[in-house]
Amino acid sequence: MDPILAGIIALRPLREPATASGRAARQALASGDHDTPFEWVLEAQQAMGWASHPSDFMPLAVAVSNRAINEANDELTWFRLLRLPCLEAAFEGYALAAALTGLEGKNAGKAFTRAADSSKFLKTAARAGEKLKQGPVAALGSELVAHWTQGVPEAAQEDARAAVWNALAAGMLLHQYEHGSKHPALAALKAEKRAKAAPAPAQIAPEAPKLIDAILGAPADDGPRLVYADWLTQHGDPRGEFIQLQCTLGRTIFGSLHGVSKTGKRPAEVKALKLRELELLEKHERQWLEGLRFFREWQWHRGFINSITGKAADFLQGAAPLSRVPLEAAELTGYVPGLRAAMAATQPHPTLRALDFSLNRITAKTAGVLSSPFFSLLRQLSVRGNDFSDPASIRSLATVTRLERLSLSATDLGPAGLEALAAAPFFPQLTHLVLGMNVRLDASVVELLAGARKLEWLDLSRLNLDDRAAEALLARNFRYLDVSGPRISKRMQAELARRYPERPSFAF
Repeated sequence: MDPILAGIIALRPLREPATASGRAARQALASGDHDTPFEWVLEAQQAMGWASHPSDFMPLAVAVSNRAINEANDELTWFRLLRLPCLEAAFEGYALAAALTGLEGKNAGKAFTRAADSSKFLKTAARAGEKLKQGPVAALGSELVAHWTQGVPEAAQEDARAAVWNALAAGMLLHQYEHGSKHPALAALKAEKRAKAAPAPAQIAPEAPKLIDAILGAPADDGPRLVYADWLTQHGDPRGEFIQLQCTLGRTIFGSLHGVSKTGKRPAEVKALKLRELELLEKHERQWLEGLRFFREWQWHRGFINSITGKAADFLQGAAPLSRVPLEAAELTGYVPGLRAAMAATQPHPTLRALDFSLNRITAKTAGVLSSPFFSLLRQLSVRGNDFSDPASIRSLATVTRLERLSLSATDLGPAGLEALAAAPFFPQLTHLVLGMNVRLDASVVELLAGARKLEWLDLSRLNLDDRAAEALLARNFRYLDVSGPRISKRMQAELARRYPERPSFAF
């Protein structure tokens, strides 16, 4: 066996969890659990000698893993069974760079000080897997990739290998960032600098309002988008090719892992399409975002921005241009009471149906903002981490009559608040409900939930529930149920694990 490979394998016991909670966290990762605690990841980063990078939102290794999967195929972002293999590959990439350069980490390297710096690093580092496959340590990398993808379903092997190669390369490049290390294998991973393209004309084709109206009127239908794409192409606008390309990618074979229909495209074709997608974005994205570039993060899907993350104030200020975008989801932060008047005056977005309004310090005094017309068309809402200890906060949601998915996790919801929820006009139509981490709730939740007749996805984790409550909930045959908590016996935990071995994809 190659001595470097043997050395990397010899380090694997160092990443074995040192605590019971760490072992539980790693097992949750291995099973693809959505709500995985990060304790084991932080332990492993320390054990492998990584520098102490900030982890306010998530450990750097988790960010590496997520980005590596996304760069391989962004439709596999929620394929959580790949997270652990990519985490392990990132750790072993770091160990590989240490072995090649003779520079051990020792938790003493240069750490990122800003989230923007780590994001910039990952933008290129997490897509370097292809270069690693062609570099001087390709044979050694192949051994590691084969090990960490051996348990992945055959249908996802192509993308799984690409993701693990990406994570392995990112781990190597992180070692180089921390220690300034030099080696031909590291140099081969560096992205080639491209000459900047000449700026595109300010406006290639005028907007076609009726075509945009058709898209906004049927946001789930590719038909109006493809009609608009043809119109743009006829007018010499490359946005037409981009829309057509993304509509094609939006229904790939890998989507079958998430219930999306197949088209029969093979991985090689997907890769070519994604490379062209990237070329078009690198050349034209700045122009296409004109008037919309006031958000921290955004995502393109089927030719348009479909998801954004940013400040509530920025969203309200840019509401007019956004109303012409078939936006599907948003995460708004930084809400303050001074924005209530502006939000009350803002009409609901024509296509926005999912909103994450978590951790915005909403209390009974400020919850009235939730009654604004802006919220009225939502079908999915998260107010996680706000203060709903007063039932009046729940009653503020009464005008959001179309809600089907709701997260009230960690809101200090009590029995009176739960009664107010059960009386809400949308309660009987809820299909997904998250009430986890509200420790004042007890077994009375079982009876009150009887009114949610369409409920199929229920999270009551970390509540004060016992086996009797769990048995009553199991009898309802939910598609997914989580009642994990301190009073649930090991017997019931085993039964829950048998009935619900995997957590279906559902994100707030």
